[in-house]
This record gives sequence, C-alpha cells and structure tokens, in this order.
Amino acid sequence: MDKLFQKIIKTEQNYPNLFSNFEKRDWGCLFFNEDNKGSFDSNSAVITADEVTDEILAEIDAFYNEKNLTPRYKHINE
Repeated sequence: MDKLFQKIIKTEQNYPNLFSNFEKRDWGCLFFNEDNKGSFDSNSAVITADEVTDEILAEIDAFYNEKNLTPRYKHINE
C-alpha cells in the first residue's frame, strides 16, 4: 500500500506538467499558465517541504502577483 500511496503523491505533484509551465524551488514547484488564469491546477504552488514557512508563502505570493495570477497552495507532505 505504501508504494501505491507514493505513486499517487507523485502523480498529484506532476499532473500540472501536462498543461502548465513550472519552476522548481528547494521547497517544491510553482506551476503557472498565464493563458489559463482561472485554473487552480494550472496556477498553484506545490509545497513538498515538511514545514511551510512565511518565507515560502511570501515567495509564492510574489511570484504569482508578478504574473497577475492568484496565489494558490497545495502542501503535500510525504
């Protein structure tokens, strides 16, 4: 069951690659698609770090605000 769970987590993390651009960070990944601004999956940060810090949230907010996108977050703690 543990291997299945890990596959599900990886799929959730990588699913937006199919229709979004992305930038990797030490704490996770930023997915964005400026042509589909309303899409949650296209425009969200996937945080894989154990702890979500104020610095991480500020970096995410600045990234999406610069692109005129709504900052959205997914925290996946493996």
